[in-house]
Amino acid sequence: MEAPAFQEFALLDCLKAGFYDSLNLSVAVKCIFRSQAVRKSYETLVLLNGVLFLGSILLFTYVIKPWLLHFWDLGAWAEPAICGPWNSQFVLPMYFLSLILNVSMFQEVSDGGHDCVRGSKASKTPSMPLSTLLATMCYSIIMQQIMLVQAAVVGAIPELIPVSPSWKILMWFIKFAITSWMASFYCFEYTWIRKGWDFQKRVVFFEQRWAYFFAYGIPITLCTIFLGAAENAAIFSVAFPLNLLNSAEAKPKKCHYQLPICVFAKRLTNNCVAFGRQYTGKILRLPATVIVLILLVAIVAATCIAWVGGC
Repeated sequence: MEAPAFQEFALLDCLKAGFYDSLNLSVAVKCIFRSQAVRKSYETLVLLNGVLFLGSILLFTYVIKPWLLHFWDLGAWAEPAICGPWNSQFVLPMYFLSLILNVSMFQEVSDGGHDCVRGSKASKTPSMPLSTLLATMCYSIIMQQIMLVQAAVVGAIPELIPVSPSWKILMWFIKFAITSWMASFYCFEYTWIRKGWDFQKRVVFFEQRWAYFFAYGIPITLCTIFLGAAENAAIFSVAFPLNLLNSAEAKPKKCHYQLPICVFAKRLTNNCVAFGRQYTGKILRLPATVIVLILLVAIVAATCIAWVGGC
């Protein structure tokens, strides 16, 4: 059995490696300059999310909304009357448009990054059937959404229940850790899908290297955790491709023990899918892939309804 001091040193080594790999932009810069496909996709991401989406939000928040509040006196109803239509008519449609386009461009960035790092065209077709791939991806997205809800709930506890300052710090750190892990998982999942790994193998690999992936997600989490949902999405879409490119050359370090980060979210996701198979499948006779898609749409819809009310 290894000494605790050695284990602590190895843990710090994993944290340092993850943080360094995330900030080491030499791989990302090399791929952007060498690959025309990567460069074109990243320029589109910056234009769509950084200039159009984020720029419009900043313009509304710091110029248009203060001007309207100054000249349009509606008392307590002024801000909801201004923010409600803005969120529902522009922010949400723009968010979903960018989300759809981002998925495609993230994939192009990932493919171009792997080809650039390896110096040759690698196979882009995963070694699993399309229906299995789709179901696995939907399952993964649902589990990630559940974990992000966990982070949001933990972060909201100090606002809803009076707690001591030490508990506030602990809750904030748990929220930060979950968000960092999910950012890393989403980033490396493109690589794992290319390798044809099933979802269970991805989770085990992730949990065995929990310290590395926590540190890898710290920089992008720091860029987004203090912002609103819309600004968070826009900045994440600009910063995420850089981490995605770095992951093509990263070699995550294994910890001395596996941390069951995803156990609750995975169990809840399994229960949701089982419920869908038992009831929805009997009534509508739908395949499992469609049931998972329905659950995913329901989660997204619930998120949007909760989001429209805020500004």
